[in-house]
Amino acid sequence: MGPRRLQIALVLAAIVALSVALSAQRRRFFDAPAAVAFPVNPAYDGRFTLARLKYESRPGGYYYYGLPAWAHGYGYDPVPDRGRSERNLMKILNEVSGLAPRIDDSVIVALDDPELCRYP
Repeated sequence: MGPRRLQIALVLAAIVALSVALSAQRRRFFDAPAAVAFPVNPAYDGRFTLARLKYESRPGGYYYYGLPAWAHGYGYDPVPDRGRSERNLMKILNEVSGLAPRIDDSVIVALDDPELCRYP
């Protein structure tokens, strides 16, 4: 085998190895739902609280670590940090308004959950 053919064979082998590695990562991160227990919602106390809507993800509609699509930005790396994006938004809302929202907690509710009516 000449040097040119050897180079072509090595490049093809590298492409195959890379595609196999990427497909394995895709299955790990995107295909199957993760067995993540999200924290229990805090008790309703009348304060403005940001509510995250949860819904059934379509097949293959999971993202990083198999979390459902609605949990994007929730802060899972791989330990849940309850509502990192919600907390930042509520801090900003607290600074620019007189609403005095609940900053440290957020809630996760489904569209068919009667509790949703408590969170405008």
